[in-house]
Amino acid sequence: MTTKEHLSKHDREIAEIWDLMGKLAKGTLAAQEETKQLWALIAETQREMRSAIKELAAAQKRTEDTLRTFIESLRGGNGHRKRNVS
Repeated sequence: MTTKEHLSKHDREIAEIWDLMGKLAKGTLAAQEETKQLWALIAETQREMRSAIKELAAAQKRTEDTLRTFIESLRGGNGHRKRNVS
C-alpha cells in the first residue's frame, strides 16, 4: 500500500469515527432529553401520590371519627348515662 493510499484510508477511518461520534452525541442528547422527561413525570407522579395520600389520610380520620361516634352510641342505651348503684 502506498503512502497516499494509506493516508486516504486513514482519512476515511477518521471521517467514520467523527460520523459515529456525531451519531452518539445526538443519541446522547436524545437520551438526556428522554431522561429529563422521565424525571419530570416521576416528579409529577410523586406530587399526585402525596396529594392522594393526604386525601386518604383525611378520609381515614373521618372514618375513625364516625366509627368512634357509632361505638359510643352503642354504649349508652337510650342516650342516658348509667348510674352506679352503690
